[in-house]
Amino acid sequence: MKVIHSFSSLINLPVYDEMHEFIGLVEDIMITKHGSTFGFRIDQKGLFLRDGFVPISKLLSIRSDGIIITKTKLRPLEKFDDCYSIDEMINKRIVTQGDELVGIIKDVYFSTNLGIVEIIEMTEGWFTDLQEGRKYLAWHDVNYTGKETLITNFIRGGASDEMPKLLE
Repeated sequence: MKVIHSFSSLINLPVYDEMHEFIGLVEDIMITKHGSTFGFRIDQKGLFLRDGFVPISKLLSIRSDGIIITKTKLRPLEKFDDCYSIDEMINKRIVTQGDELVGIIKDVYFSTNLGIVEIIEMTEGWFTDLQEGRKYLAWHDVNYTGKETLITNFIRGGASDEMPKLLE
């Protein structure tokens, strides 16, 4: 069974090691262009502490009250090749290959047990959100290169009005 978490539900969630020592707060999730979860950017609290990075391999569990990781020293945050920030992806445009606007990204959902991005939640505008709700697009249906837009492989977008059923 897949366990799905949204980016918005993990932002500012406390991070603890297995001895319940506070490490910091989740600031961002880093992914590869293929949608694999690479790790977490952690805001360490302290006067001389900088943001750190925890690889996804150190993740033990995600709970409503925090994230538990194996006791490890945080790696310095650096620029990773072929690695993208979900925080920077929020509010980017999704367009068709013909450059027709499909929507704006509002959240990203990923499975922690598989470590991959599954779904993009997008808006077509405030009024449409009120009338119809937000739309969802599968990650494998987009091409993301870190630029200002994501390109969907569908001619008319391929978005769904309902959250896809992933418990298969």
